[in-house]
Amino acid sequence: MRRILIITMNLYNGGAEKSLVNLLNEIDYSRYKIDLLLFQKKGLFLKQVPKEVNILKIPDDLYFMYNKPKFSDFKSFKNIKLVFLRFIYTLFLKVKYRKKNSREIRQIRWDKYYKKIISSYKDEYDVAISYLENEPMRYLVDKVNAKKKYAWLHNDYKKLGLNKEYDIYYYDKADKIITVSEKCLQVFNNVFPNFNTKSYYIPNISSVKSIYKMASFDCKYNYSINKFKIISIGRLDAQKGFDLAVLAANILKNKKISFEWFIIGDGIMKKELQKMINKYRIENEFKLIGVTDNPYPYIKNADILVQPSRFEGKSVVLDEAKILCKPFVVSKYPTVYDQANEDIAVLVDITPEGIANGIMELYKNPDNIKRLEKKLENCNSMNEDTIKKYYELFDE
Repeated sequence: MRRILIITMNLYNGGAEKSLVNLLNEIDYSRYKIDLLLFQKKGLFLKQVPKEVNILKIPDDLYFMYNKPKFSDFKSFKNIKLVFLRFIYTLFLKVKYRKKNSREIRQIRWDKYYKKIISSYKDEYDVAISYLENEPMRYLVDKVNAKKKYAWLHNDYKKLGLNKEYDIYYYDKADKIITVSEKCLQVFNNVFPNFNTKSYYIPNISSVKSIYKMASFDCKYNYSINKFKIISIGRLDAQKGFDLAVLAANILKNKKISFEWFIIGDGIMKKELQKMINKYRIENEFKLIGVTDNPYPYIKNADILVQPSRFEGKSVVLDEAKILCKPFVVSKYPTVYDQANEDIAVLVDITPEGIANGIMELYKNPDNIKRLEKKLENCNSMNEDTIKKYYELFDE
């Protein structure tokens, strides 16, 4: 039985995390022994990891670089030293490189400091995978002993805010680089042309049976009757464009549209978004309802789904909307055409006006909603073919 190690940050409510959990629920465990190493053993999807997966204990030096220490941790001088070093290095880099973004600072922090502090993982694997870019990939290359090492990329590389000069070494050391869409692959190969012989595209997996089953449950928050029902799902950060969605909702209200728009997710922009909602007095129309491990009843019972992202790799949410035959309005970020076109969706400019106009197009034309629902019935999942591609990687 081949031993596989998968490395990622955590299992919070992101698309990459969801696609990983979906993959873990599709694997044939008579063929593979899977270990999962999380930098933070946290997240909404943690309880969805199948029992066959061995979630590893986080090594102390890795733990203290990425987790808030508990009071009991300070009983050890070694732990105190690790916490102190993390604080000093992070503060120093933020001051020295204050003009760089946080992701670039994290690249530098690993390369200059964490690489020296964090020890190598003791076990040996047939295959090891970093399922997220940046630090998990660095840990994979620098600290893991495996016959094959694969680095996953879940986004348009140019949009991530990473410095390619810091990543060249790590992509060079990886045996293969896997992207989740054809557009992501094209962007990666344009940025790193020297690696195009070992970069590939494998789509995310959506667990169809699980989605159908979970969609039959009740929503915690019920939609208002006689209002146009809209759902959006994602992290509350700049990438997902929910600030644009707030402005779009204000436009809809000013046009006397009767609607209710639920946002499932959490993140660093929550307070900022709530201030915007209060400013425009759309509290009754636009509602941040937090995170849930089962968004599917909300998708099923909505009239439409809206994805206002500024950029994506391959959207898990759109794949889930297709499975539930839910019409969607989606912004024209560069990689969207790997998943949608005008035949099955309403594609809009990445502006409040564009998003609002896309919603109104469906609100005013119920027949268009029915037409899109019919079209989406033909968007079948390709899980069986996709899982074979994973097995091919695992078996090399």
